Amino acid sequence: DEHMRIVAMTDRCLTAASLSRKDVIGSDVFETFPDNPDDPTADGSQVLRSSLERAFATGEPEVLPRQRYDARAEPGGPFEERYWLPENVPVKGPEGNVAYVIHTVVDAG
Repeated sequence: DEHMRIVAMTDRCLTAASLSRKDVIGSDVFETFPDNPDDPTADGSQVLRSSLERAFATGEPEVLPRQRYDARAEPGGPFEERYWLPENVPVKGPEGNVAYVIHTVVDAG
């Protein structure tokens, strides 16, 4: 949502991230999926935040170029180098303003 909280997540994504729905719904997306703290050049969350903000501001979808955003194979485990093809698609509410942004990624190796 506009406060960068997770409001829904597919079963497939939950399984891939080894997360439970009750643990992520309502949580901050950047706390749930932080940058790799061991990589001082990590900028995935900054790139994602900027894209989400543009989607809320413009109402236009955005496909991002291949993005490095390291992820944990399991909660609390070490980060693994990962690359994604992200897309952000705004969803307008009844008054015509952007209520949510659907964020999807395809694993790009």
